[in-house]
Amino acid sequence: MRSLFYLLLALLLIAQPFAKQASFLSRAHDTDEESYTVGDDDEPEEADDSEIPEGDDGDVVALTDTTFPQVLKDNKHVLLEFYAPWCGHCKSLAPEYKVAAAKLKEFGVVLAKVDATKYADLSEKYNVEGFPTIVFVSNGETKPFNGGRTSADIVSWVKKKIGMGVSTFTAADVAKAAPLLESSTAVSVGFFASSDAPEAVAFSDAAKEIDGVEFVLTSDADVAAAFGLAKDKKPTIAIVKKEEEKFVTFDGEYTKEAIAAFVTANKLPLLITFSEETSASIFAGDIKKQVMLFATHEEYTKIVPAVAAAAKQFKGELVFVYINGSDTESQPVHEYFGTEAKETTVMGFFMGDEEDPSSAAGGLKYRMKEPVTETNIKAFAKSFIDGDLKPFHKSEPIPEKNDGPVTVVVGESFEKIVLDETKDVLLEVYAPWCGHCKSLEPTYKKLGKRFASVESVVIAKMDGTANEYPGLEVEGFPTIFFYPANKKSDPVKVQATKLKQFIKVIVENAAIKFELPAKEKDSAAAAAAENKEALQDKAEEAAASSGEGFKDEL
Repeated sequence: MRSLFYLLLALLLIAQPFAKQASFLSRAHDTDEESYTVGDDDEPEEADDSEIPEGDDGDVVALTDTTFPQVLKDNKHVLLEFYAPWCGHCKSLAPEYKVAAAKLKEFGVVLAKVDATKYADLSEKYNVEGFPTIVFVSNGETKPFNGGRTSADIVSWVKKKIGMGVSTFTAADVAKAAPLLESSTAVSVGFFASSDAPEAVAFSDAAKEIDGVEFVLTSDADVAAAFGLAKDKKPTIAIVKKEEEKFVTFDGEYTKEAIAAFVTANKLPLLITFSEETSASIFAGDIKKQVMLFATHEEYTKIVPAVAAAAKQFKGELVFVYINGSDTESQPVHEYFGTEAKETTVMGFFMGDEEDPSSAAGGLKYRMKEPVTETNIKAFAKSFIDGDLKPFHKSEPIPEKNDGPVTVVVGESFEKIVLDETKDVLLEVYAPWCGHCKSLEPTYKKLGKRFASVESVVIAKMDGTANEYPGLEVEGFPTIFFYPANKKSDPVKVQATKLKQFIKVIVENAAIKFELPAKEKDSAAAAAAENKEALQDKAEEAAASSGEGFKDEL
């Protein structure tokens, strides 16, 4: 598996209902290294041979299959991390998880870890499919963890789940204000006449529904002042953030719904830089649509005022995200969106809403074609919200010459070639780096030559990393479909690896009858080729019997 997979899954896997629909955006998520076969070009770009040590880590309890049941029995609230010792994202999480464990201990919450590579039964029980997988077991009920990956995010998420959404500060807590502001990306402060005032109750109710923000309630003027609020004005609600827009005051009705909407709209920075740490805040929040700005740091500084103005206008409706084109780690994101690292590009992204069945397709991308100006960004954002934009799909240029044994398909030519109702089409979706695709290539070329004289059959291939088509679902490479003539809406998924298997699939599923020319056997070269093919078949059978997989995952 390539490093591409590690980052691409980082953004979208946070939103579990859409994890399979868009593979770039992730909760930082590594798959089990035994679930794929690594090709020559599939090694991670930066190898790290260190492993997460066994045993307790500070207040993090290391569990085994023996100690696991007792810990869950003895503790009301347990946050469980299933990890692999070699997993890079697990290593990154470890120090944050350790800090969170120390902070949550005083609230009766235990943070534990399980080496999923050792305890397969536990992993299976909790549906572990990648690393790290984190679940929260509270009063016997298991919930998936979908918060951020910093210690502050973990603490905030857990406290809300155990009914501690709001911290009440009295006069004795004034000194806690500065450290809280320092350690938190956003703090929502409510200053009320008393903790049971109607406005305070609405504030507390709203806090239970929102993750990623620390909520502080106080009736002490000095505490309010420590957070930047006026001493003589209550009720007051404000959000304090670590960014240029540092302080935002609530000016709506004191209802749970209005307060929740205010906090949701203002808890993130106007412009948030994409990273592994911020991905959860961006894509797992209540705002389902994002405007993605791709630019080098130099260009970004020039257009920040224009983007910030648009972000302020559409606060609460869109999240504005910056992807640094100068950062080599952003390359997989560029690949997913079909953008160039050195070009300034604005894209819209909507991964879907689990509460809206009509959005189940998810993973929709939209591209702004106009120059990057404040007016154009605002117009693009409004059209995005209103649903007036046409989705963008990646495509390489249509090749000028396309007369090889295997027809090359790109996004723009997919409909013309693959969906041609007068042709039976076999399509391989491959990746240039995929080891299995490289191994299959000689056989696939041979297949193309065998069917070269059959007018009704097309043997085709498409680079799945550079081309897309609506509705085409690819979960690994290679993915091969057979599209019968006059039945394009129901393609057949093909699992063949050998020439004879491919021919059998085509013969059995072709809508148009054909006669395949006899295979030439009279030359020494043909005989040698046939012998080589037989040896390859035996090698493939041996590989299959050894349990070696066929597909490289995305």
